[in-house]
Amino acid sequence: MKKIFQVICAFGLRWMLFRVCYALRVRLGFLRRQTPCVMWQDISENFANAQSEKNWLEFWREQRSKIVPDGQASAEAREALTGRFLLFGKHWRALGRFPDWHRSPFDGVSAPSGKHWSEISDFAHGDIKNIWELSRWSWAFALARAWHATRNNAYAERFWELAENWLENNPPNRGANWKCGQESSFRLFAATFARMVLADAPATTPARLVFWRRLVFASGQRIQANIRYALSQSNNHGISESIGLLTAGALTGGAEGRAWWSLGERALRQQLATLVYADGGFSQHSAVYHRVLLHDLLWATMAFRTECAGECPPWLARAGARATRFLASLVDEKTGVAHCYGANDGSNVLPLAECAYGDFRPVVQAASAVFLGAHCFGAGPWDEAAGWLTPAGTRAVPADLPVTLRRCSHFANAGLLLWKSGGLFLMARCPTCFHHRATRDMLHLSVLWHGNPVLLNPGSFSYNPAPDGPFAKGFAGAFTHNTATVGGEDQMCRIGRFLYLPWPRGRVRWVTGGPATTEAEDSHETVFEAVNLAYRKRFKATHTRRFYLREGRSGFVIEDCFEAALALRWRLHWLLADGQLCIDDDGHGWAIYSGNTNAEKILCKVRWESDTPLACTYVRAAAASVRGWYAPHYQDAQPAWSIAQDISPTTHACVRTVFEFTTLPSGTFPSA
Repeated sequence: MKKIFQVICAFGLRWMLFRVCYALRVRLGFLRRQTPCVMWQDISENFANAQSEKNWLEFWREQRSKIVPDGQASAEAREALTGRFLLFGKHWRALGRFPDWHRSPFDGVSAPSGKHWSEISDFAHGDIKNIWELSRWSWAFALARAWHATRNNAYAERFWELAENWLENNPPNRGANWKCGQESSFRLFAATFARMVLADAPATTPARLVFWRRLVFASGQRIQANIRYALSQSNNHGISESIGLLTAGALTGGAEGRAWWSLGERALRQQLATLVYADGGFSQHSAVYHRVLLHDLLWATMAFRTECAGECPPWLARAGARATRFLASLVDEKTGVAHCYGANDGSNVLPLAECAYGDFRPVVQAASAVFLGAHCFGAGPWDEAAGWLTPAGTRAVPADLPVTLRRCSHFANAGLLLWKSGGLFLMARCPTCFHHRATRDMLHLSVLWHGNPVLLNPGSFSYNPAPDGPFAKGFAGAFTHNTATVGGEDQMCRIGRFLYLPWPRGRVRWVTGGPATTEAEDSHETVFEAVNLAYRKRFKATHTRRFYLREGRSGFVIEDCFEAALALRWRLHWLLADGQLCIDDDGHGWAIYSGNTNAEKILCKVRWESDTPLACTYVRAAAASVRGWYAPHYQDAQPAWSIAQDISPTTHACVRTVFEFTTLPSGTFPSA
């Protein structure tokens, strides 16, 4: 009853009743009857909107004309010809000419292919995202772009072979790949992009276009049937599925297509007004999901311009502009690396440039051109995405936007503190309250040094890790972040697999300086204070973190103060990039000497002072826990240094930590 009360307080009674009714609809088979299992030949191609399809073809012909063929195919496209596929932007898997679309390429677990999607459990078949990944059709973007670059029909033929095989093995509403409306939307984006780009390829035959039209209609039916569930999540699912419904509605004729378009437009407008905050932050509280948001909005802009005589609704343009400025502020302009806070599920919805998964410049460059009329970055391979997604006739000013920060910036709605000084780029999580969902990273701190992560965010690794594996507890808990925990407890209590309550609150204030300060003087120090109240109700305890930031310096000072009514154990945790560790003789400092992408090395030196005794433990790549690991990609755990400072039970403690960063030539390591 206590958990039910907490859920009602967080989401409201109406949301709770909807979820109860939804569970009943699933159990009683209403969804199965609403989206029946059929065969592809049961869907008539007469549903297609011929005029709209013609308009989309014309739009994409104009887009293709801006991308000059260079005769080079991407590695992903070349490997796809041989049966090797890139998953989650990191893992290459040899899956044969025609993969098993219902089997995980990571652990071999299969989901039933003959059941209705509503009868398949989310978590009974391992991590279902492992099965979904290949069925997002990201290979369609690679093969279509390769055909455009080379005019080699083998790439177009390979796309249609894979598409036909997928359709043969995934009849409408049957199997795990129909289970999620967002996955159906992403697949629809990929299939539509490839169909439009490959319109002139010899492999694109009239018979194959019939299959594509049937996929459009089946996807629209699937999304429309359960879109209320997606909207109830108040995150990227509702936005993605609204845009998927727009796409299917535009390409489907008759009253059904018009109804889908109207529903998608109305839902999208409501979602953007609520979920994209005034400062550009997004309700999902994740840099990777913010990229998903911008990819969704770029596709929606294209759909509106195609269907509405080149016009983009002002409400969509305003939300896109806010979201673009926010994500641009998180990205290092030299490397494209972003501060990847929050969940990281490997999503890259519109992979339209030859850049690594962790490079955010393609999406920011495209979004800034579309929504802000200017380019954030100079010329580079990331410009290809802007070429594909910027409507013909739009002129983006080739000038840098103010994406670099001269002084501290606080995004109050998103709950982020950003500070940049020279090669040092700091981000801290400091929400005062949560409106739609909460993350267990209050007061987490991460640092980039010349675009290279040094103080790390742990990432996600898997949403459903093996229960008997070393990472069973997951990577998202407060104990894995660069913050403090009390009494061995997380910042929230687990209510469901993805639900943690009660949502924590915090307080923030500028002690000195602040966003109004514009002059950068070496002598001027900015002090920002953030308070974590997550433990106040359970333990009558608070954690206060002060950031001492001085312009022109290659380091900063963090002061962590702990207050409690009763004597409690505290743990202050740091997760740092892998490298050679050297500990001071007096036990009050360490240095980590780690490599980066260049020949140079990064030296991170840390010293601390504490008014109470504390014990330090240093762990790298623990054999049976998440300590000493981080996940830069989904399903990818890499070694890191986990340094824990344990404070004996006390009612008051204060730890002052000094961080200094240096870049040194390779092969040298100064004494600590």
